[in-house]
Amino acid sequence: MSANSRQGSTPIRLAAVQAASVFLDRNASLEKAYAIIKEAADHGANIIAFPEGFIPGHPVWFHFRPASDRDSLVLAARLSENALELGGPEIARLCSMAAQYSVFLVMGCCERAPARPGTLYNTLVFIPMVFAMYYHVYPPARDAVKMMCTCAHHHPQVKAAA
Repeated sequence: MSANSRQGSTPIRLAAVQAASVFLDRNASLEKAYAIIKEAADHGANIIAFPEGFIPGHPVWFHFRPASDRDSLVLAARLSENALELGGPEIARLCSMAAQYSVFLVMGCCERAPARPGTLYNTLVFIPMVFAMYYHVYPPARDAVKMMCTCAHHHPQVKAAA
């Protein structure tokens, strides 16, 4: 018996996004993501996965330039300015879109932690289609993987979006 032959089952249609963000531009990258989410959902996807660091882009310059280089510092400042804050309005809008299109979103982003100035995380955000919550995974100190679940009642912005 195949998975699709079970009564009431829905086939999984995954959209693996192969697109570049608008480099170091959070708002333009989000607009691009919104268009991709709509297009993928319109084509029947129920899981939409974006690449690592899609919002606002991956800090590729660290592969080619010293971290203390003047240009690296300017780019790092732009990365920080354009990073997402979990619980912020951008995540709330992604939660709304997941609910609107009945899709499960996986979004790679650079996360700015307001409680830790200067700290950025390479974060993968999981947004279920039916819950006003999100999960994010990032590697903190000592390369341990930490998973956090934040429910809507802890973040009024996300709750309002649901």
